[in-house]
Amino acid sequence: MKTARARVAWVSADGAVIEPEIEKRFKDAHYAFGTTRDHDVLVIDARKRSLSSEDGTSISALLQKLDSARPVAVLINQKPQNQAQARLSSVARTFPTPENPEIAGAIALDACRRLLRRSALNSEVGERVKTLAAFNALEMAPEHPLRDPLRVLLAGAPSPTALRAMAALRSAGLEVEAAFTAAEALRAHDFDLVDALVVLPYGPSDPLCGFASSRIERLLPTAPPAMLIANAPHVNTCPASLIESDLATRVEIMAREAQQERMLISFLEKHSIKNVRDDLSEVAETRFFTRHAQRLFKSAKENDRAVALIGVSLNADEFRAASANARIAPLRRAAQSIKSASRAYDLVGHIGASTFMVTAPGAQPDDANAIADRYAGVLAAAPFEIGEGCETGSKPFMIEPATAAISSVGDGPLEEAAADVLSQLRARTGTPVQAASAAIS
Repeated sequence: MKTARARVAWVSADGAVIEPEIEKRFKDAHYAFGTTRDHDVLVIDARKRSLSSEDGTSISALLQKLDSARPVAVLINQKPQNQAQARLSSVARTFPTPENPEIAGAIALDACRRLLRRSALNSEVGERVKTLAAFNALEMAPEHPLRDPLRVLLAGAPSPTALRAMAALRSAGLEVEAAFTAAEALRAHDFDLVDALVVLPYGPSDPLCGFASSRIERLLPTAPPAMLIANAPHVNTCPASLIESDLATRVEIMAREAQQERMLISFLEKHSIKNVRDDLSEVAETRFFTRHAQRLFKSAKENDRAVALIGVSLNADEFRAASANARIAPLRRAAQSIKSASRAYDLVGHIGASTFMVTAPGAQPDDANAIADRYAGVLAAAPFEIGEGCETGSKPFMIEPATAAISSVGDGPLEEAAADVLSQLRARTGTPVQAASAAIS
């Protein structure tokens, strides 16, 4: 039995109960349903009615009563926006959604995942800033404002629909360039020439479909986002019938949200540990990692949220027998491998000679074990060399990583979780980790 990843409060504007197809999709994704008093994300379902001014006022009043820190998704119908919907978009994130429950469920789940990810990023930035301030090491990332006007690439076959999309985007004051193939679109992306992509593929076999899907799913969070002109079960899609009324507005919202997310990720991955970095591994040093982990565990207890602690030990005789200088290169490579396999809002810390720990906010027990398995797979498959860059030459070797994970949901201090993780690592490696244990305590 898997633990619920998040609690969803579902409120229908017309008082109807949630459709079975939507409920099943959320439960299959291991989301639980909560109440407006006990939830991680709120979904207001207004698909089946055209919102009036009174509806907009009622929804706005409901949002004001609720915890403003929790994300809210408002599902609206796929008709051209009226004034009430436009006003509602200024106070909540709205998602045009068809009545079909299968497609609506997919869009609603996609919306919840994105909002929860954004909420996790914002929360981690806030907590990271507090910890950095306590160390007098706060240095904010430089801002990278969007181009004004936004530059949009329209990729796809020449057609009346493409001409309509280009006219709609240009009438809103956006700069529009055209690309006819996936190769041309990739070239524009590689050289950072655009802020957003609008994709109109030739058909299901068009490589642009895969290109658009990777951008819609944000497999590369730092890449420009994509909007697909189609009837598809994704948040970032726009039916051809709404090109004139909605496309430009939705592309601008998408581009600005992606830019904000890139800034948050840049802060967390680069600037937040710039002044608290371990010289050997180039990830967070022990004192900072411990203080921040304590803050996360305390916050999790106060807010009844999950937080996981994952330990990784580099189990290789060649590594342990090598000199301190010879271990630097493989240690940094291991640290970067762990970082690359982590989420943007996880923190990697070096807490012992060959031991790392990672905080994973929001990770339930099943998620924490999956993260630990991912680290083990990445490290076991990576080639390492002892003595890389040393005058005596280098020697290749493989690491047999040992991992351990524990997730605390609303209780348990950091010290107990760390002791449990380190005990598991000790049992799996057959070597002591007292230095790491003393450091984290």
